Amino acid sequence: MVVRDNRLVRIEGDWEAPVNQGLLCEVGRFLPMDEDRERIIAPQIRKNGELKAANWQEALDYVSGKLKPLAGKNGSGVAALASTRLPVEALHRFGQLFAKLMGSEMVTSIEEGVTTARQGSLAQQNGKPFEGNLDALKESDCVVAIGVDLVENHQVAGFFVKRALPNGTKLVVIDPFENGLHDKADFSLRPEKGTDYELLMGIATGIVELELAKADVAGLPDLAKYTPNTVSKTTGIDVDTIKAVGKMIASAQKPAFVYGKGLTRNDSETTLNALLKLAQLVGALDDEHSGVLSLKGEANSLGAYLYGLDKPFQVNGHQAAYLALGDDHVSQRLVDRLKEAPFVVVQASYVSPVTEMADVVLPSEMWAEQEGHYVNLEGRLQEIRRGLTPPEEARSHVDILEAIAAQLDFSLDENWQGELNQRISTNPVLM
Repeated sequence: MVVRDNRLVRIEGDWEAPVNQGLLCEVGRFLPMDEDRERIIAPQIRKNGELKAANWQEALDYVSGKLKPLAGKNGSGVAALASTRLPVEALHRFGQLFAKLMGSEMVTSIEEGVTTARQGSLAQQNGKPFEGNLDALKESDCVVAIGVDLVENHQVAGFFVKRALPNGTKLVVIDPFENGLHDKADFSLRPEKGTDYELLMGIATGIVELELAKADVAGLPDLAKYTPNTVSKTTGIDVDTIKAVGKMIASAQKPAFVYGKGLTRNDSETTLNALLKLAQLVGALDDEHSGVLSLKGEANSLGAYLYGLDKPFQVNGHQAAYLALGDDHVSQRLVDRLKEAPFVVVQASYVSPVTEMADVVLPSEMWAEQEGHYVNLEGRLQEIRRGLTPPEEARSHVDILEAIAAQLDFSLDENWQGELNQRISTNPVLM
């Protein structure tokens, strides 16, 4: 971050960085320059229907007075939601406070595990991680992108793929929707919606029929049900194309598969299993190497998963909702769900429809003012350092949560590292 007089001037890539090698997406490089939301500069309490400025002690007293009677009430207690843009230190304390100490069963993240929970569940069933890292995209001679637009989203990963194409890397894009890489792909497949599983199995069957499989077919479903001819009728993809795609992937020396939430939208674990079986069939998945990678959500979506913050959020009879949002943009869907909560507390950096409906608003640091750690999509633990000085009344999310806990006579454990590897995920966390 290039900063002048505590103002963000621009963001530059670090060309020596091991993850992105200096590449930045437009979200990371340009959008922060366009921030025009109103900053929250002091605690606020709703009085006579309006939010009024208050001091921190007044706000903490009010929040703790409402939350204390709800401890241990479970379904009738507190529904808690945290941003996946918060550092792991804050997410760890958030989970401790509301799940372990307050005893709530509704403690989750704003992403609700959409990009992590289902594949994490599969990793736990298998007893080990199964994904690789971004190097697989840089080194691959054939990339299969399914359920993800690497131009519209996850641009850094997209840059790695586009850089490799002039060097002869082949590209298969599987997406029924518009996709920025469709016109750059050797094969651009647009199957009927909801037929990803059938298409993946049809490609696998084609590889077996061509005797190009590099691994034992044991464990695969009955391939006779998924011949290219049968699958063509379901997916709308031409038989010859299915066979040609299979041949190209199987002929690659280092095939790589990158997938997004489009793959896991429907019958996720079944479809993801099919993807992993296909990857294994072509030598992209073994004990020494993984050419499979999912592109997660916000900066700490994998960290939120590791702390168990990955269930669907709902306010169903809860007497209070507590949101640690930071600088997140909120959806109308979230606003609608919060209408069911009699009491709402929001710690946030900017005014939003959620803060405007809250009973208490607590000013927090925004992303450039935070310090702590993040678990990136590869499972790599990365440290962040503060670039800007926060407004005088804005506190870190850790400080706010610890202050709330102290008011409730709770003590929070600082050992955030100890729990990071207790839950198996798609990637091992590299401490």
